[in-house]
Amino acid sequence: MLGLCLAGALPALAQPFPITFAAPEYTEGNLKGQGSSETRWSAYPSSAASLSIADGLGPGGKSALLTAPVEERTEAYTFKTSDADLPGFDGSSSKVDFRIRLHVKGEQGTAGTSNFIIQIGYDAQLGSSAAQIKLSRSGRVKYNNGTSENEPTLDADSNTLVLRNDPEEWTEIGGRLDYAAKTWTLSVNGVPQGAGPLAFRAPVESAALRLINVAKEEAPHVPLAFDLLSLTLADGNEIGANH
Repeated sequence: MLGLCLAGALPALAQPFPITFAAPEYTEGNLKGQGSSETRWSAYPSSAASLSIADGLGPGGKSALLTAPVEERTEAYTFKTSDADLPGFDGSSSKVDFRIRLHVKGEQGTAGTSNFIIQIGYDAQLGSSAAQIKLSRSGRVKYNNGTSENEPTLDADSNTLVLRNDPEEWTEIGGRLDYAAKTWTLSVNGVPQGAGPLAFRAPVESAALRLINVAKEEAPHVPLAFDLLSLTLADGNEIGANH
């Protein structure tokens, strides 16, 4: 769902319409082509079908996005955030908060290879993004810190975080993109990551979202469920936040 400015006065106050994969914008089936009349998810390759909406997977029986194995070719889904989604967004100066809520739906393997990648602030022309979060098949969550693409996240006890297949456990990932400073911050389940602001992977000026389902290679895919993707401008306009 997309944040649209209210008609008339006070354009800075946007209705909070989150991407919670709920009806009527989202229905059961392939994520490709779903969204609103303003912005819809595209997919590469065009035959991509590994991300789908399923009823009953989210907290309280709500809809959620579910991943499925990709046998031979990695699939990418992109949401090209528009002015209708983030009215007032400026790729050279805005600050954008993000939230992601996910749940591991299958048993983890031992392989440390990437299972799924989330790119925030993706720029197709640069072929890169401001921030990147990797979910490995072993349950680890890694991120880019300006010099490394594989910095491990830590839990509240400063141990390497490992996501578990627990029906009650939903992982909260959040942070802020600073497009003026070209830095970002990250927290996982409320625990700040890194020693300070993290550098953008590239000097992007986009707020697009990209979800990459990595081909399984020799390691089995670990299914994931997402019930929230959120981008929010500092002035309150937003795409995706919790109801």
